[in-house]
Amino acid sequence: MEIIVEIGTAEQKELIKQELEIIKTVCSNLTPPTQVICIIVPENFDNKVNEIQNTIHYKSTRENHRAVAKTIITVRGIYLVFSGLLYTETYDNLKRLQFYLHELIHAINKQRFPALEKNVHSVKTYLLNLYILFDEYYANRKSFEIVDNLFPQTSTKHKHGNRTELKLLIKPLIADSKHYDKIKLEIGKFRVHGQINQFLNNTECNFDEVSKAIVHSYSYIDHYPKFKRFERFLLKSRFVNNKTLNLLNYYRKKFNENNTDLSDGVNLMICFMENFGIRFEDTTQGIYCHVIDI
Repeated sequence: MEIIVEIGTAEQKELIKQELEIIKTVCSNLTPPTQVICIIVPENFDNKVNEIQNTIHYKSTRENHRAVAKTIITVRGIYLVFSGLLYTETYDNLKRLQFYLHELIHAINKQRFPALEKNVHSVKTYLLNLYILFDEYYANRKSFEIVDNLFPQTSTKHKHGNRTELKLLIKPLIADSKHYDKIKLEIGKFRVHGQINQFLNNTECNFDEVSKAIVHSYSYIDHYPKFKRFERFLLKSRFVNNKTLNLLNYYRKKFNENNTDLSDGVNLMICFMENFGIRFEDTTQGIYCHVIDI
């Protein structure tokens, strides 16, 4: 496993490499071994992510949230990429450790979860989304759990960082008119043009951002009881309703059981995705997406 650090002075690079050795240490004790081949702290986070995953449109900043780490799965192996922002005064070593573990858990989950990709069958498509969101929920909960078990006397900066991150996740969900109105607009357009792919392409980012913000928010609330007070703000979102809460209860149960078999959760994902105007169905011609009103 290679560790590449492109930021800082020679001394700072060495200190960062030493800190990242914890990932190598953990990986050396895992059975089966992970497929992580490289850990990188690049000079330009977005450019490096795009380079590794062969894309041009990735941006780490979304509304009030900025990604500072990413797990990238390639045919060569898994890359863990960490932003140089992690090594500024905003973060301490405990918060960085939580990010390291979060990304490593994504890599481990790749081997624990079944290999799924978008398919001609609706069940496979729902399962894919079910696992993607559970992966985010699980990685957050497990990384919180490990750090708190290792360091029960946490730092003030770590506590403040967790609270700030949760607030940033919740903020766009409270004022969710941007996402809700965009989906409503695309539903109206679809009624005219009837192009399924156009509708899905134009609303994919809304589903991705909102659904992940929801599961990330609840991962904080479920791990830290003191954050339960923030749920009242989440419940103001038009995307948080009984369909959403049923899915989150399911994720909570699966996490507590350490159960990664999500085959019994398809109906919950069907209902959840209806919040975004989407319902898939198998037909003799293949999978079809119904665009429903929200």
